[in-house]
Amino acid sequence: MRAGRWLGSFGTGLILPFEIIYLHQARGFPTATAGLVLAAVMGTAAVVTPFSGALLDRFRAKPILIAGNLANALGYAGFAFAGRPWQAFICSAVGGAGFGIANTANQVLSLTLISPEQRATSIALRRVAGNLGLGSGATAAGFIIAAAGNLRAFQALYLFDGLTYAVFALVVLAGIPNPRLANAAPAGDRGTGFRAVARDRLFLILIAANIVFVMAGGALFTNILAPFAKAHTPVGPGEIGVVVFSLPAPGTAVMSRSTHDGGVRYALTCAVGDLSRRPPTGVAGR
Repeated sequence: MRAGRWLGSFGTGLILPFEIIYLHQARGFPTATAGLVLAAVMGTAAVVTPFSGALLDRFRAKPILIAGNLANALGYAGFAFAGRPWQAFICSAVGGAGFGIANTANQVLSLTLISPEQRATSIALRRVAGNLGLGSGATAAGFIIAAAGNLRAFQALYLFDGLTYAVFALVVLAGIPNPRLANAAPAGDRGTGFRAVARDRLFLILIAANIVFVMAGGALFTNILAPFAKAHTPVGPGEIGVVVFSLPAPGTAVMSRSTHDGGVRYALTCAVGDLSRRPPTGVAGR
């Protein structure tokens, strides 16, 4: 599961720093439209994720994870051929739905396969694998774009990104067990569910910090850093990839040393340190 996490994140890292550059310069979209296309990915994921949780209460996580990864593969590979905004928005919706489903199912399946004592370690290693995948993918993509920054190079990156999700789905299908659902009582009988979550002040504070530090901050750095650097500095694509690789490094180092410190410390570290893909609200034109 951790290897699959790294592989999927590596594919994401291949396109993450250069999405707006691809949509704006290679496809000719206005920068505002390109920003909305990227925002649609996580907007769709935000809508789909609550329903994926309800789905996981009724069905096993493994087939849902496979379906989510296949949707990711279809959506992101489709970006390679999205020559018009409406086509890009469709790819965003498909990829976002896959992301929302697969991300939730991945966490549920991972926690189902391990003992409670191993959960903190497993969650931290999952984030470490994701950060390393993002960084290494961004670095590789930077040097690829520096060597051949044409449309075919961008298309190859998107196609390879889609391939990583498909391979992850095959790995899950062939090599991961399919545990049965636990016989849990209804959420209302346990005092859990969305109402109980809404009464948890600590969790709501964590969500608010996540929005500020991860969603807003992550979008500014990962989606706007590359086009800004390209337009206003002499920094090239290779250097941009290396910079993106360095962004999650401190959080990765902390989590790799604190896998036994409990879930709250891990979650707060992710909220402050992780710079994963999130939707920008718009990008200023050159």
